[in-house]
Amino acid sequence: MKKILITYPYEWPKYSPSFIGLCKTLILHNYSITIISPVIDEAIVSLKKSYPGKVDYYRSPQNRALFFLSKCFASVAKRFEVFKDLSNHIKSIKRLYISNFSRISSMYSYNHFILFDFYGLGSIPKSIRKKQVTVFSLELEDYLKNISKKFKGDITYLISQSNQRAEYLDTLATVLIVPNSYQVPIKLNRTKKNERSGLIYSGTICKAFGRDWLQSLADFDECKNLRLVFHGRCIDGGISVFQPNHVVLDEYLSDLELQELMESCAVGLIFYDSKYIDDSQKFNFETAPSGKLFKYLSSKVPVIVNSCDGMRFVTEFGAGIELDCITAESVLVAYKKIINNYEQFQSGCSRLLDDSIFDKKILPYLEHLSGS
Repeated sequence: MKKILITYPYEWPKYSPSFIGLCKTLILHNYSITIISPVIDEAIVSLKKSYPGKVDYYRSPQNRALFFLSKCFASVAKRFEVFKDLSNHIKSIKRLYISNFSRISSMYSYNHFILFDFYGLGSIPKSIRKKQVTVFSLELEDYLKNISKKFKGDITYLISQSNQRAEYLDTLATVLIVPNSYQVPIKLNRTKKNERSGLIYSGTICKAFGRDWLQSLADFDECKNLRLVFHGRCIDGGISVFQPNHVVLDEYLSDLELQELMESCAVGLIFYDSKYIDDSQKFNFETAPSGKLFKYLSSKVPVIVNSCDGMRFVTEFGAGIELDCITAESVLVAYKKIINNYEQFQSGCSRLLDDSIFDKKILPYLEHLSGS
């Protein structure tokens, strides 16, 4: 059985469809995986329980000094350009080096390394990097482009969410485009149109992801009798609701529970509020389809989104409506249009999902692994 080491740098493994989908796909294709992440959450623990003997994991402790410096300089760099390079340098060190690599089994015992956003690349010997390393790109920031430039010839394969994003990183690696999508959805007893109702937002609830617009919907008089579901962890404050049919759910839901919730709702919401997004992050937000989109598609829930490059195919496939200006009124108008043409928009969801399913998009990479 071939062994693969996977590094994931973020604190929300359970909310990353690409990470969970990749792990499950590799396991089902008879690979043994070891995961290194700063957070070992229930999703990772569940993988080990579900597939005994095929999953191991280690927590990568935060370097507290670097974490503190990174936070400080990131804040200062927003106001003073002179500190930007230093801030990016500290972030690069945090991303490139993992302190407990030496405590896991020998790196030479792994057949391949899959690093989400370059995590741990600097800790891997150069002799291994050029032959056995894949970078799975999720987020894009200036310092990640700098890392890509420095290690331009040191990775074999790059998995990116779009060609535009792959070109931004500008590596010499073989590129595969895989959206941040889900595996083939569980087949449930599909609810009929008249059994679905209202709007749902599922994902992190914060200002950058349209919290103000979500609150305006909850406050809008014409939405008093409309079912509104806000699901996800809240940062920057939460959503205040005052109607019995307006619900805030902040608990983690399993894939099945989430799909059941989705299939009880009629239309999904995806927002990016540019006034709360730093200029250095706008390219990252605007050039990739949100993972939220694929949650909705898997349950045949049409969507309302604000216009940006990463969401263009919502219109192309007829899976929802793009809005240039987000207001409670414009969202309600779009909602009514979708409801009045529901089967048409659901067909668009099916077409877009079929074109984006993780299992299909990742196949060329599995062929690469089997031959390496």
